[in-house]
Amino acid sequence: MSQRLNQYAAAINRNFPYQPDMPSLAVIGQGVAEMLANLAGSAVTLPDAELHLSITDPEMYAAFCEARARAAAADAVAAEERQAQEQRDAIAREAALRGTYPGPHVELSTPHLLLKAPAPGGKDVAPITLTNTGTTALTFSWHRAPAAPASLAAQTAAAAAAPPLPCFQLARAEGVLLPGHTHTTDVIFSSAAPGVFSETWELQAHPEVRGADGGPVLLSVRGLGTPEDASGAARAAFADDLAEAEKMRKVRAALARIIADVAPPPEPRTPDVNGDAETAFDAANTGAEPPVYWPGPEGYAALAALYTEARDALIATKAPPVEEDPNKA
Repeated sequence: MSQRLNQYAAAINRNFPYQPDMPSLAVIGQGVAEMLANLAGSAVTLPDAELHLSITDPEMYAAFCEARARAAAADAVAAEERQAQEQRDAIAREAALRGTYPGPHVELSTPHLLLKAPAPGGKDVAPITLTNTGTTALTFSWHRAPAAPASLAAQTAAAAAAPPLPCFQLARAEGVLLPGHTHTTDVIFSSAAPGVFSETWELQAHPEVRGADGGPVLLSVRGLGTPEDASGAARAAFADDLAEAEKMRKVRAALARIIADVAPPPEPRTPDVNGDAETAFDAANTGAEPPVYWPGPEGYAALAALYTEARDALIATKAPPVEEDPNKA
């Protein structure tokens, strides 16, 4: 066998395929084991669960698909409703920015008023403003609203008493209001006697308008009639006297503080005798030859005493002799 291999070695090598260098080979790509490991560790997604459910339980998968279709239809309906609501809100915001609303609408500056005037004879006036915030022209007028039904006893007492005079009047209580325009009405209060009075006025318009609560547009007015103050002048004079006394008290307090804050005058300064004497000495001996210098306070005092003694002696030598009287014993 060895002999034949050696004999035909050349032919065998020609026909035998190429023998690669096995240690130098490298695997390119992903191995099967690695692929299986990646699949086993990957997250399970909803499509994977649907696929598994469709294979293992087709009936359950069909029910799942039906429920998903119903949920998608409900979401579509909700989205359409949200879109419609957003459109309505946008229209409302645009109308609010313009200050107008389709149809007859009005806005009252205030639904309540409080007035006060002395009684009798006093008068108080307060304005109210009505604005047409709709798109329709209005004709309007204010009328007293009917009072609430009272009890039988109250009705009997009211029938026996004199009918009360109205305390409230409205000036320019009717008119025509175009869209976007305003109308001002003055509410006038005057009472014949002191007390508290109230009335309710209702706006009647054509076309009919309603308030924010769906009811009629109402204006509630209340008036306070105060009794006349007969002692007003005396009280005003007394108040002036009190104010004057308070002013004088403050003035006295301010003066007391000023006097208390005055500082005493400084103590008189003792003149510097030595300094004055030194100055006078230097001035008197300026230019002396030989120079004469200030001897100091003690030396100056000694020189002054010596000068006084010498001057007295000189005066004594120059004095005339005293003659003795021979008749004097």
